Amino acid sequence: MAEDNQQLLYLKNKVVEEQLEEFSGKVNEKLRKTEEEKRIVRLRTQMHHEQNKEEGYDLIKEHAEKLTAMKRRKLEIESLMLEEPAL
Repeated sequence: MAEDNQQLLYLKNKVVEEQLEEFSGKVNEKLRKTEEEKRIVRLRTQMHHEQNKEEGYDLIKEHAEKLTAMKRRKLEIESLMLEEPAL
């Protein structure tokens, strides 16, 4: 009878170990997938950030060019006004 109990205990322990290994494998796979998803999100976020940064630089450059053109035009108008004979 003691031998049967030992064998039963051994088999129970073996089943528990197998279940733990299976569970551990599932948890590890889930962790791997989650880390891969995080990596992808991080890359996408980085790409969007770079794109937004470039768009911001382009807008700044565009506005600076417009401002320069407006200043040039203002100077041209002032120059023309100074050249006009006084009536």
